[in-house]
Amino acid sequence: MISVILNFLFLSFILNEKSYQDPQNKLSDVYLSEEALFDFAPGVSDVDITGLVTFDNPIDQPKTAKQYFRIQSLPAYDSNGNQRYILTDIVKMNYLSPKKLSVKELELVSDDSREIVFDGGEYGEIVINKITKQVVMNNNGEVTRLLTNDIQFEEFISKGSTE
Repeated sequence: MISVILNFLFLSFILNEKSYQDPQNKLSDVYLSEEALFDFAPGVSDVDITGLVTFDNPIDQPKTAKQYFRIQSLPAYDSNGNQRYILTDIVKMNYLSPKKLSVKELELVSDDSREIVFDGGEYGEIVINKITKQVVMNNNGEVTRLLTNDIQFEEFISKGSTE
């Protein structure tokens, strides 16, 4: 009985939260994507990568919510001539529509022929491998990765349901 009451209170809180009523923060769904074109000369790219945030240790993976990151390059440059990028943090709770939690501009740390490295603030260091398009985040030793295609996602979900 207590669990039913807690679930009801939690869902009431989520549904009454202002940002769920704000159409700017609501999404119809989240689509995985690994679209990235790199000029391999530092500083020029066309990036739109969306992936499920996964932990190296499956026990740490939340069961009732999924977190997604979308990293996009912008057609704009900072005062140093570096291309600007943003990260959108999205959460998808079971049975509810996805919701944008925040949009943050990433700070470029380095850009070479192999990878782009960002300081993501509270998200830690974010590295995009230009060849494999794999995204790895390291936040004070806690390593997470983005699953950016349907095959990886299906393998991850089926693996998680068998453990």
